[in-house]
Amino acid sequence: MKKRYSDEEILLQLKNYYKKNEKITQYGFSKDKTVCEPYAVIIRFGSWEEGLKRAGIKYRVRELSVEEKKEELRKQVKAYIIKTGQLPSSPLYKSYNKLPSRMTVDKYFGSKEKLYIELGYIGKTYGELLSKKEIIEKIREFYKKEGREPRQEDFRVKNDLPTYKNIKKYFSGITEAKILAGFKVADQYRIYTREEAINELQTFYEREERYPLKGDMKAKNGLPPIRKLKALFGTVRAAREAAGLTKGIGKNKTYIDKEKLEELLLEKYKEKGRRLTSREIREDKELVTLGTIYSTLRKQTLKEAWEYMEKKYKLVNK
Repeated sequence: MKKRYSDEEILLQLKNYYKKNEKITQYGFSKDKTVCEPYAVIIRFGSWEEGLKRAGIKYRVRELSVEEKKEELRKQVKAYIIKTGQLPSSPLYKSYNKLPSRMTVDKYFGSKEKLYIELGYIGKTYGELLSKKEIIEKIREFYKKEGREPRQEDFRVKNDLPTYKNIKKYFSGITEAKILAGFKVADQYRIYTREEAINELQTFYEREERYPLKGDMKAKNGLPPIRKLKALFGTVRAAREAAGLTKGIGKNKTYIDKEKLEELLLEKYKEKGRRLTSREIREDKELVTLGTIYSTLRKQTLKEAWEYMEKKYKLVNK
């Protein structure tokens, strides 16, 4: 059963609510569970306006001008920022936070970011207004101010940094923007060009004396990850082809009889008096590719292939 209030009790509730919130609306009053319903005011005094008048609250009949409304909104948002120490995100624009709706803010200011600019909390070059050059400058300014490079979670309005959406307009992501701002990033976040990827594949080939396999495509091996090779070339096979490392693999495999291959390797070994390097094999027009050597001799590396040859033919590596 709902409680019945006297006239004096209702008027006191109106006065106290207005004093506490510095404003009063039927909607706001209805959300407060410690006071009567707005309809109780209307039934008791004939209208909501009359109830406010009886409580000594000046009821604003005149519609606010656009500038007056904007000033009212500025005060509401500024009060929230001072109280919480943060710029409200979109979901926080609710009446229970004593904030206007996002729709209202957009109507009068265009966006919440433009309102923050007017309030002086962020620079005029914020967000989607930032150019590529300005984004880089903002990242550097953050470093000077905070003594560290910005992390992903730092790219927020309150930190005077561009949004992720703004960054994506000019860069592949936050990492690329930070690199161009002069920061070094871990290898797994490195952005490769096609030329750099090809160079790394060829370097691995010369260092390890074998073709890079899919399992090798990791930063710890000095190679781009598979996903980055696919982004650059479409497939790992295509990446190896671009690096000139696929001859002797798959459909393009060069066939040679095992006996013939051993005879050829033995001849070259005796000519040099030692094992041939991967570079020498690749540059020798008479020899097949390393891939063909590995598959024909069933070995994984050039070292294993030469060890097999030395043991079988009693060769001494000088």
